[in-house]
Amino acid sequence: MELRKKRSFFLRVIAFLYLNQEVGEMDYILIKENNFLFQGNVHHLIETLEFLVEKHFEFRPLLQENEDEGYLEIYLHTDSYEILTREQIEKLNNAGITEVDSLKEICNLLNITIRPLHIEEGKKVMNLWDIHLATEMYM
Repeated sequence: MELRKKRSFFLRVIAFLYLNQEVGEMDYILIKENNFLFQGNVHHLIETLEFLVEKHFEFRPLLQENEDEGYLEIYLHTDSYEILTREQIEKLNNAGITEVDSLKEICNLLNITIRPLHIEEGKKVMNLWDIHLATEMYM
């Protein structure tokens, strides 16, 4: 009887973890020279791109993302005008990084490719370690 209760609880924990995954949030892959550099959601992608742009220009712009139309757009955040100098903004604009979608220009500048992570590549796959931790916590 006790084993049946534990099994039932274990199955409920797995169902809870599965149902509470971040549904609808797209993950992206960043590739440079055929090497995988990054996998994560759009917010982590923005942080990574800001870091890479900073390494290129030696100053860090603020980037903004938009996925409302069903595809990824990345552009210069208007707050950049408050923290960067006129010369820095001009360098970004000359590279094509502006307040309109600049994803293609950023990819060309950094010689990278960004694409969505497809479900068959591992998105939303339950991690066995997460299941183990959850069962340890609740059993």
